[in-house]
Amino acid sequence: MMRAGATHGGLVKWLPRPAYLITALVGGLGIGALVAVEPYVRGTLELTIKEYNLLDLFPYQLLLLILGAAMALLVVPYVGDNRIERFIVFLLFLPPHFRGLTVITGPAVTVLALAFLLERRFYYRDTSWNPTPVYILALATVPMNFVSVSVVGGAVGWVREGTIESLHVILLFILINAIITRERLKSCFRYLVGIGVFSSIVAIVTFLLYMFTGFGISTASSEYRMGETPWGVTMRATAFAGHPNSLAILLGAPAVMLLYLALSPLALSRRQRLVLLGVTGVFLLAIYTTLSRGSWVGIAAAIAVMPFFRKPSWWPFFLAVIAIAISVGLTTGMLQQGVSSFYASFVEQRAEAVECRMYYIWRGVGILQRYPLTGIGLGAFGRYNPDPAAVGIHNLEMQLATEVGIPGALIHMGLIILVTVRAFLAMLSARSTEGRTIMQMVLLALVMTLVHGQFDILAFTYHIWFVLGMAEAATLCIRRSEAVGAGPSFAR
Repeated sequence: MMRAGATHGGLVKWLPRPAYLITALVGGLGIGALVAVEPYVRGTLELTIKEYNLLDLFPYQLLLLILGAAMALLVVPYVGDNRIERFIVFLLFLPPHFRGLTVITGPAVTVLALAFLLERRFYYRDTSWNPTPVYILALATVPMNFVSVSVVGGAVGWVREGTIESLHVILLFILINAIITRERLKSCFRYLVGIGVFSSIVAIVTFLLYMFTGFGISTASSEYRMGETPWGVTMRATAFAGHPNSLAILLGAPAVMLLYLALSPLALSRRQRLVLLGVTGVFLLAIYTTLSRGSWVGIAAAIAVMPFFRKPSWWPFFLAVIAIAISVGLTTGMLQQGVSSFYASFVEQRAEAVECRMYYIWRGVGILQRYPLTGIGLGAFGRYNPDPAAVGIHNLEMQLATEVGIPGALIHMGLIILVTVRAFLAMLSARSTEGRTIMQMVLLALVMTLVHGQFDILAFTYHIWFVLGMAEAATLCIRRSEAVGAGPSFAR
């Protein structure tokens, strides 16, 4: 990266770096916010420790902190160009339990990372950057989050979705990387197969543990009684999570992106397109068998906007794949549970779900009345919120408000909408087929996330910053490539 003095003359080289200015601004706002809401923070801490006795979890969280720091120290020397960038990576490696207040740390790290991207592009006129470090970071977080799932999940009976979040990010990034560097498509397929094999092994082991010892699968409430059959337990174990929606959260956006990629105008062979369609069918089948209505609403919304980007002639392929997935999934469910018990369980589950959801919303309103500025959820303690409403409302805006307060929810939603709009504008301005395809897929994933969040969302704030950062990186890379007239590439 070029130095400021080498590109800009006069007084410019003596000015603070833009990233430092943004960091100072975010830090100042964060400190000011903490001072302003100190009574709320103190009250939340007291309530948290009193009601949940979180001090009992300290040994497990300390172990996670040590493991996360060790992995960060191993990878950080190979990522980033300076100490500030490496510090950002170090923060991202630590488990969410130790990142402090989500409303402060999440936006701060994201804004700082985006500041470096903008600084390289516009301040130093550096057009050679590629987000390979993000790819490395996503890969390296999988073992860390798996340990988090195993240790903390087993300790408190609620399995975190850290692994789900990491795999979600990896799949999104690897698909984008694969369509840009076509020669790596074979490696992409191998990696997808590897994830499937690894997930299957864990599913089998977890299923056997559950059948013979009763250990390994936890349910949050009566809402999640579905899935107690061998197939349902296996699907949930494959997701490394305690409820079926986690698997749908993982597979929803990649399924839409894979389907779009298979039918895109890119120069793919017939075999590659068939493989993509096959993987998409498996993803949709898995989503259907988990009975996650929220993800299906999101997928339907994403597919509904595809005619605006693709020719209508592709619709038969979409309908065929979805019809096959639905029919196979429905047949499997009925064969394993029986027609009567299948529908009886489904109706009972939905009735209990509505009652449970209304109860959570009622509690959420009470939280906002008591803690309007900070909410009741502490990012420092990850999933272990002092009130189940912070993870049980299943509506993005309401859940964010109860977890991080009304100001925090506005910050989150503002950045999400901003990144989505930027991706849409980048798609419209892209001149190459590759650039358009990339941004269309990113936009579909973002739209699906927003629609999904209106009906069914869990642990949203723990991975959304990573996903949004990846979308912003893709936007900047496409805009840079189109501006200089070169084909987009993450591998330069």
